[in-house]
Order: sequence, then C-alpha cells, then structure tokens
Amino acid sequence: MKHAVLADTGPLYAADDKGETHHRRALKQIEELADDGWHILLPYPMLLEAYSLVLSRPGGQAALAWLDQSSAAFLVNPRADDYAERSPSYERWLIRKFAYSTQPSQLDRCASS
Repeated sequence: MKHAVLADTGPLYAADDKGETHHRRALKQIEELADDGWHILLPYPMLLEAYSLVLSRPGGQAALAWLDQSSAAFLVNPRADDYAERSPSYERWLIRKFAYSTQPSQLDRCASS
C-alpha cells in the first residue's frame, strides 16, 4: 500500500449526514483521495464511534447502510505497541502545533521551566 490516510470519526460522520456543516467537504475529500489512489485506513475505534453516531441520529437502517459503505476502507486494529512506537512523532507534532499557536513570550516561559 503506497498511499494511505487514517480516517477520523468527524469526516466519516459528516460524509453520511447531509445536514452536517462539512458534509460536502467530507464527500469531496473522500472522492479526491480515491481519485488520487489513496487508501483509507479505518481503525476499529473510529468505525465503532462513527457507527454509534449514525445509529443514534439517522437510525438503524442508515447505520447498516453506512456500515456497508465503510467496508470499502481498510479496517485496521492498532496494537498497544503501535501507539508506543508512534508516540515520539506525535509528541514532535504536538510541540510544533503548540509552538505555532502561542506567543513567543509564552514559549520562552515554557522552555525555561
């Protein structure tokens, strides 16, 4: 698998719910990913969370249809060591994100403590 993207609950739900603010955007992004040859990886926790949302709002029939459509994604089940292995890169991303969203004076205080 050359290109893959990890799916999150928000876009999955938005793609299904026509009343959702980001419905069109989610559909467009899914279509663009498919057109560009990207595979969608769907972790089981996200599958269950999105399914629960669809089940609780549109209802049972919609949830079953959504579950059937979701079978196009590659279901993945991360293990505990997968999270541990990736945590250093998450940490760098969080630090970078934090650095971009704070004032320099706040960063100086954090660095000195």
